[in-house]
Amino acid sequence: MSRAQLTILTNICLIEDLETQRVVMQYRAPETNRWSGYAFPGGHIENGESFAESVIREIYEETGLTIQNPQLVGIKNWPLDTGGRYI
Repeated sequence: MSRAQLTILTNICLIEDLETQRVVMQYRAPETNRWSGYAFPGGHIENGESFAESVIREIYEETGLTIQNPQLVGIKNWPLDTGGRYI
């Protein structure tokens, strides 16, 4: 039995302003996104990229914000119908 499995690495980032107790959210329109609605910004991790690098890049691409030192707070595994998984 092989231990190899198709795995797609992604990130979701919560950006909080501690003074105002507000968070950054984005709206993803159903006409242009497979997963639509309000969500935290994030995206796929590219080959050779660390989790922290991918969060910094995705936040900048999606919001224009420059962040530093993102902190990992959790990991979620979504199994796919094809046998692979999103992490």
